Amino acid sequence: MKNVCHLAFACLFLLVSTACAVQTPSARYAKFVIGECDRIERELPRIVRVAEHMAELYEQGAAIHFPWNGHGLQQELAGRAGGLMYLVDASKGQKPEGSDVPDMAIIGWDGAPGGSDLKQLKALDAQGCYIIGFGPATHPKLAEHVKLCDEMFDTGFGKHDHAIQLDKKTRVGKSNHVINALSAWTLVGEMVGAMTRRGQMPKMWKAYLYPDGRDWAAKYYNKGTRFHEDMAIEPIPATQLGKAYIHRIRKLTQEFLRTQQTSVGQAADLIGAEFAAGRKTIAATSGHMPFTFVGKYDDAVWARPIDLHESLPSQVKPYRETMPRDALVLRLGYFGMHPDGPPLFREMNHRVIAIVAEHPDEDHQLPDDLLAVIQMGSKYGDACVSIAGYPIKILPPSGIMQAVAYEQVNVEVHARLYRAKTIE
Repeated sequence: MKNVCHLAFACLFLLVSTACAVQTPSARYAKFVIGECDRIERELPRIVRVAEHMAELYEQGAAIHFPWNGHGLQQELAGRAGGLMYLVDASKGQKPEGSDVPDMAIIGWDGAPGGSDLKQLKALDAQGCYIIGFGPATHPKLAEHVKLCDEMFDTGFGKHDHAIQLDKKTRVGKSNHVINALSAWTLVGEMVGAMTRRGQMPKMWKAYLYPDGRDWAAKYYNKGTRFHEDMAIEPIPATQLGKAYIHRIRKLTQEFLRTQQTSVGQAADLIGAEFAAGRKTIAATSGHMPFTFVGKYDDAVWARPIDLHESLPSQVKPYRETMPRDALVLRLGYFGMHPDGPPLFREMNHRVIAIVAEHPDEDHQLPDDLLAVIQMGSKYGDACVSIAGYPIKILPPSGIMQAVAYEQVNVEVHARLYRAKTIE
């Protein structure tokens, strides 16, 4: 009897251990992102070196160009709350007349090159521009582009950047855009730190989410120099700001992994059922970066993308006129939900899944009729790193967390479609 009991217990332990060892695709994607946080933290010495050179050029008035190629990084960095205030009109620069200080350019690739980016890079290179690239350095279609970069932060992927393997032939879960944004915001943080060590504090954007966000912009944007003349910041040690940002993204992703997997699974079930019924799910995006990747890659099989900021009539009109009624909607949002959102969805009889972060205002709270809610965990205000003596936080996590949350839903949808043999 004792041997039978021991055998039963051993079998039970094996079953439990096996179940624990089998991780969902969503959990595996989250752990992949956590691993990338670790890897990029190990790259901090190199990031600091590049940031210090950029800070020197920036102090001398160098412009920062963003060659547009339809990919996510340029859109994520430019004019962003928690970012450098002079990025949005960076091409003007602030160099003294006759200065020979070279300009800078930042470009990211989520995959194969887009638009006229090679032509733009050649023109910038001919001007002596210091070019910083982010993306899959070994992608065969980027060989000529990478040669023109003075620094290239490699995502580690080649032609394909799918992080999750469903079987020997099938990989899903796009990754370049997440890694690029994490590396680039870390670089921006270290660039700010380097400037404080040069006795300067650059002006940073405050989110318009705050009641005084526009007042902050009116006070500092295009006024005087790029640097604060009304406050002094103590020199910040190298790696401090970059490390703080990486740690925050790691913690947010760990918390997402711990708390949101059930909601991710619910969303994937709903999207999978919609696909089985012959319908795509509307993927309604807001924010800086999502429109550059949602519905563009392996998610295109189930997602019908449209950019929707409910405060913009130019986006509400096409949503109302082109999106099918009675549809399922995955709302990849920002903080809370705009007051005009729920009435619009009800008008079109849309069933809504929300990916959001919390909003403190009563009129931006989520409606009760959502089918599922996935909380990204980003704190209101869209910047997460404090600087002693500076009145606002810097470096936003929301764009990365939008991408991380969305890709976890995407890989779970693909796992369901794959199991149902509706895709190969």
